[in-house]
Amino acid sequence: MFAIGLAVYVNSFINDMFWDDYDSVINNQYIRSWQYFPKYFSENLTAGAGIHDNYWRPLLLFSFSVDYGVGGTETFFYHFQNFFWHLAASMLVFLVGLKLSKKLLTGFLASLFFLVHPLQTEAVTYVAGRADPMHTALMLGSFFLFLHHLESRKISFLNWSLLLFVLSILTKERAIVLPFILTAFLFLIPLKTYMQTWKQKFLLLSPYLAIVAIYALLRMTILHFANTFDFGAQTILASVTLWQKIIVFLAGLGTYVKLIIWPDNLYMEKILPIPTSLFSPLVLLGIVSLAFSIFLIWQSFKKNKLIAFCLLSFFATLLPSMYVYPIQGLLYEHWLYPAFPWLFLTIAISLSKYLDIEKPTKTVPPVYFALILLAVISAFSVRTIGRNQDWQNPIRFYEKNISLGGFSGRVYTNLGMAYDDAHLPDMAILAYQKAIDISGNTLFQPWYDMANTLAQLGKTNKAIEAYNQAIRLNPNFSPAYTNLAKIYADKKDFTQAIAVLQDAEKINPHQISILYAMAAISFNSGDTNTSRIYAQKILELDPTNKQAQELLRK
Repeated sequence: MFAIGLAVYVNSFINDMFWDDYDSVINNQYIRSWQYFPKYFSENLTAGAGIHDNYWRPLLLFSFSVDYGVGGTETFFYHFQNFFWHLAASMLVFLVGLKLSKKLLTGFLASLFFLVHPLQTEAVTYVAGRADPMHTALMLGSFFLFLHHLESRKISFLNWSLLLFVLSILTKERAIVLPFILTAFLFLIPLKTYMQTWKQKFLLLSPYLAIVAIYALLRMTILHFANTFDFGAQTILASVTLWQKIIVFLAGLGTYVKLIIWPDNLYMEKILPIPTSLFSPLVLLGIVSLAFSIFLIWQSFKKNKLIAFCLLSFFATLLPSMYVYPIQGLLYEHWLYPAFPWLFLTIAISLSKYLDIEKPTKTVPPVYFALILLAVISAFSVRTIGRNQDWQNPIRFYEKNISLGGFSGRVYTNLGMAYDDAHLPDMAILAYQKAIDISGNTLFQPWYDMANTLAQLGKTNKAIEAYNQAIRLNPNFSPAYTNLAKIYADKKDFTQAIAVLQDAEKINPHQISILYAMAAISFNSGDTNTSRIYAQKILELDPTNKQAQELLRK
């Protein structure tokens, strides 16, 4: 497994970091020093980059800190850890498959499909996608230890299972589906253990349910960082009816089925418009897939409940990503990652009988069937290697993304940033303007990034206009204030610079970057008393802050 995985993913180890890697890693100050470790548990994921979102993933931040401690921002270490978690998840798919089916071949087939499928690249090759392989490996580990507890009745296995479950939800929110998977297993699969009554099963599940309840309470209160419970992307479709929600769900399911079978035309941020008819090809494919799944689950209740369990677990893991409510107009390939183990286990259980040499089927000889599977696995592997190359650098990635149809405002914004990094400012400004036009002037980021580019070109008046527009669209984004204040300070308009920072301080009174800008600009304007006050405020928040210490010495 290691050799196959390495052969497929080794060409991703030298790829650049981009997209959300900037906020999660490159610009995230919290991963650069262990003094920020307590903030991993009290603030959102990208707070260290000055970003407000509703992600709370302390264990993911910890993993990035480990990478930074080993090699700074050298990309190899980040990509290798992603590969490690993907390999760990693949091995656990094998172990779970072996445990459930008692067949080595079933576990191997499921893990091999999981390891090399091209749709996995969005979670493995993309550094910021690490939350998916990481939380999936921890979830599978928790489930595997749960199975061990059922067999051995040893409380230690249950305790370790609970610990891994806690770690999984500290990595990604959607791990909370695990108790449903455990419930489905206990009530679907006949057990030759002490778990015979409903009361016994509920008592066994109760600590997992308690963890979910505590987590939900914390996320709704002290760990709720945004005015949404849509963890991650925000709803981009207008208010819609229940019928439209259903038809979008079916189209989304059809899209995923198509990509699973034929993983071509892969790109980030697939925009899913509301279909106008049930006879849309993707909607029809979704209807057929859903109907077939329901039929298979129903039949499996009679013949093989293990298939019914795996299929139910697949849908339970996938549904939070389908955004039936609140409706979501985006589809990401990496949303399939935690659901894939259960889909590939379903497929492996169904196919293993065709590869049984001792009891061959009358229809297809095992050797021929093995050759067909080898061809499929080889094709998937080659496609994955090719997809890794698409991720080599940001300009190549975004231009390919746009050419395939992924031309959202965020993609054009990121392309503009890539042009900026490549010292192509004119192309960057064109990309930012395209992002503004596509988004209907609702995104602050292209305005902010365009302002930075204009400032570097010396076009300060246009930069000021762009910064102000970014602030109007997102008043909480502190870098826009500090950069705008710097322009005014460079013009010696200290009064206007201070006024901008005072507005920022009202919104983010404890943001160190704002306080330092106020201290530095006050010092440069000759107001040393105000400068001293703000430097002391910084040291109250961060006693080891070297910039504030140096300013006080001056």
